[in-house]
Amino acid sequence: MAEGARVRNRHQQVMETVRSARSRFEAWERSCEKRMDELQEMSRSVSRGGHEESEQLKQHLREISEQKIHKEKEITARKQQHETLKKMIEQANEKKIYLAKRLELLKERREGCAHVAEESLKDLEERVRRVQQKVNAQKIARKFYNDILGIRADFASGIKITFTKVNAKNPDHEYSCTIRLDKHTNKYAMLDCVPYVKRSVDLLDDLNITNEFFEFLRLMRREFERLAEESDARSVRLKDLHTFQSVHGGHGARFLRAAATLVPAANLWIPARDPGLGFSPGEAMQLKRAYDKIYDKYERDKARRIENAEKLFEEHKLRTAAYSKATESLVETLREENEMLRHLVKESQVEETMVRLKELEKENALYRNQLLMAQARDCHSDRTREDRYKFLQRLFQLLSDMQITEVEDDNSAAFVFLHQSTGLKFSLEPVVDPDTARICGGDREVKFTSLALGSLRYIAPEWMRESITFSISQAPVFFRRIQTVTRGRS
Repeated sequence: MAEGARVRNRHQQVMETVRSARSRFEAWERSCEKRMDELQEMSRSVSRGGHEESEQLKQHLREISEQKIHKEKEITARKQQHETLKKMIEQANEKKIYLAKRLELLKERREGCAHVAEESLKDLEERVRRVQQKVNAQKIARKFYNDILGIRADFASGIKITFTKVNAKNPDHEYSCTIRLDKHTNKYAMLDCVPYVKRSVDLLDDLNITNEFFEFLRLMRREFERLAEESDARSVRLKDLHTFQSVHGGHGARFLRAAATLVPAANLWIPARDPGLGFSPGEAMQLKRAYDKIYDKYERDKARRIENAEKLFEEHKLRTAAYSKATESLVETLREENEMLRHLVKESQVEETMVRLKELEKENALYRNQLLMAQARDCHSDRTREDRYKFLQRLFQLLSDMQITEVEDDNSAAFVFLHQSTGLKFSLEPVVDPDTARICGGDREVKFTSLALGSLRYIAPEWMRESITFSISQAPVFFRRIQTVTRGRS
């Protein structure tokens, strides 16, 4: 409102200036004409008086004519300036529209970049979370293997698998096997097995055939458990025999010698060195240092990867912030330029623009009133027509138990019928064909198209499965056949 008031004030000032200039010009023109008349009268009166005085009057008349031409040139220049201002206003409006579109485009690009940065940030956070979960899972798995399953892998010349918690009476007792993969033959070879398992060779052959490493470990643990059980059983038998010898004396010794001849030597428990001491303390310390070195290397590698991920995240964050700052700076520059152009447009309003605006407002008000009157008439007629159409729809639904709806497109209109109890759905579309209408006696044709058979898909006749065309005078017969099928009569 304030802007409109300023424009009207500016317009009034321009109008007053033009009126005053026009009045002054008219007064000056009247004075000039009057002066010319006086001079002409004077010239006629003094023409007899002398040639010099006549020449002076002619010179003065020429000066007045030149002044008049100069004034006309000034008026023409002002008109040209007015046209130039109009063109400048049009160019400013076009540039304003262009800048508005460019501003919207930059906003969309900024939103897109922000969305991409957000997605990248989420991706990096997800990757860091997965790395952390993997590290935690590895720690839990290592602890689970060491504490619960009692299995440990050491790497030296080969892979040494150490099992604990095999013997229930001595859970800390270690059973181990060392295998190595030959790179040339791509087969595993057994380097050591403490205590020795007879089936270790067969199990290793199965491993080379099936390549099921976990199955091999499971079977080796089972063999170690069997050896532990046999060792416990032999210990119990030997203890019983020694007890028998202590009770029966010399007879017990003779009985032991006889039992030794009957019982195979493999089933006797012969004391041997502890399998867990298969290597010296120095070798044990070397293995422990190697294990600690591998674990430290794993921790350093994990820390390095996490640090790289954090650096990548920070770099991406800085790039996103710099891009956002540059985008905001560009948007601010364009906004300032837009404000400057808008101010220029406001200052460049002239009389003809305001007159045209008033004329357009009058025409717009006139057209708006005409449109409101026409809409009121159309709304009243459409409402009456719609009420009649709804009444006919309801009446047809009650008479035929079918719901009817109208479907319109660019070229034609069709009516869709739906039988609610059976799910039968079809459409009837008027067909305009002058030749066919002349043959049928002037009646229009209707095209039947089946859309859905519903529960009638097994008993519907063939003509209901295809598209047929019939005259509108045959519509009663058509609907009787439809009712016959829907009511279950043949």
